[in-house]
Amino acid sequence: ARPFEGPLEQPEKAAATYRDILEASPDQPHAFSALEKVLTESGQHEELASHLRNAIQGAEDEDERLRLRHHLLEVLERDLEQQDEAAEVAAEILAQDPEDLAGIVALTRLAEAAGDMERLAQALEARIARTSEATPRVLLKVRLAALLEDRLDQPDRAAEMFAEAVDEAPDVGLVLGALEALIWRKIAAGERDQAAALMGKIRDEVEGDLRPRILEEMAWLSEDRAEAEDGDGDGDGDDQGDEPEDLWAALLEQAGEDHLPALWGSLRQATRRGDTARMS
Repeated sequence: ARPFEGPLEQPEKAAATYRDILEASPDQPHAFSALEKVLTESGQHEELASHLRNAIQGAEDEDERLRLRHHLLEVLERDLEQQDEAAEVAAEILAQDPEDLAGIVALTRLAEAAGDMERLAQALEARIARTSEATPRVLLKVRLAALLEDRLDQPDRAAEMFAEAVDEAPDVGLVLGALEALIWRKIAAGERDQAAALMGKIRDEVEGDLRPRILEEMAWLSEDRAEAEDGDGDGDGDDQGDEPEDLWAALLEQAGEDHLPALWGSLRQATRRGDTARMS
């Protein structure tokens, strides 16, 4: 096999010889690795993928099995463009080693390309567990929270994830900016009640100095909903959330009388309703 592989440059014959060796004596690690090398260098990708699958099944060493899976992932995704099978192999890598960063990144990429939101959420959770630096970790949590709310219809988990991101964020603006974008996407889609419910869940999760920021976001959202209902003629419908004047009043009580947005919000709502007592 080696002359065919080397000086004679006949990889097909070299591969055939190694296959004969393995057929006669399957327990030949050198022949296994040599066949992998020949198939890789000669671009015989279909046979290489089949060979790697067999090698994974027969590998007793965990590190070798992981290496073979990574090689198979590369062949399936890059050379054969079999993205679904590549995603399956990436998931197998994480099942074997949940902290394998290359596997996590690959699964994220493949799941997003395929529109597989469940698998994308799994990959993001794995990346969060693997990430220790605060800002990247917070951004991943924000991304996962938006995915849970927008695509997977899991508002409770989304609220918990947003709240965790707020608690961990070195700059809360990282979270509130993304949260505001998500809220306004829902408003644009006519989902004002869902947007208000999400903000309410996050308010219930967040404690301390960040609570006023959430209350202010909720108050602005509630004003938008109230104006839309007035414009649609739905103002007499069932209450679907906190009234804007109550939210501004709660913010004023919590943040203090020098909080200008709360003062102006309370005044605006009192003027809108003709509430002279509150205006004074």
